[in-house]
Amino acid sequence: MKEELLHYIWKFQLFKSHHFIDDKGDEIRVIKPGIYNKNEGPDFLQAHILIGEMNFFGSVEIHLKSSDWNKHKH
Repeated sequence: MKEELLHYIWKFQLFKSHHFIDDKGDEIRVIKPGIYNKNEGPDFLQAHILIGEMNFFGSVEIHLKSSDWNKHKH
């Protein structure tokens, strides 16, 4: 799988977001996936994610492997 495929899935929300639950049992919903960033930096800008009753706004970085987070110095 390539990272570009994950970007496509995220951008067009090609998943059932009501199936995401965090480790505390709170529902995770993607309200707005953000704007795809073609430049350096995060993959998506200005995203809105709801976890339980808490709203999160900001950037989204997508990687194939969690180890890429450190590899890319995030």
